[in-house]
Amino acid sequence: MYLLYLDESGDPQNRDEKHFVLGGLADFIAWSVFRRYERGDTRFFDRLVQRFDCEGPRIHGLYHRTREHYGCFCAACLSRRASSAEA
Repeated sequence: MYLLYLDESGDPQNRDEKHFVLGGLADFIAWSVFRRYERGDTRFFDRLVQRFDCEGPRIHGLYHRTREHYGCFCAACLSRRASSAEA
């Protein structure tokens, strides 16, 4: 997967520039999480969730707020169940 976001922060074609800001990455991550939980579209989220910080089965920084986390099989709820089973 390749990401590219252009704004006034630099030009990736100009080899003389020392800095190029890849802004918009947070927007893409938020959009992919939204699409996963609100629309059921996992195309981008499934690629990103592998990059979240983990400690054993617990995924840090990913939380699905639901009353039914025992019946949900998303990565956040599976992580929560696995880490609570270890305790």
